[in-house]
Amino acid sequence: MPKIVKKMMVTNPEGLHARPASQLVKELSKFK
Repeated sequence: MPKIVKKMMVTNPEGLHARPASQLVKELSKFK
């Protein structure tokens, strides 16, 4: 999970911080 978050931050740092937490959880659940 942290590796995925790190990858997302590298690929799209602005978008990651722009999303609300609930949306981020939905995005992360796709990768599992």
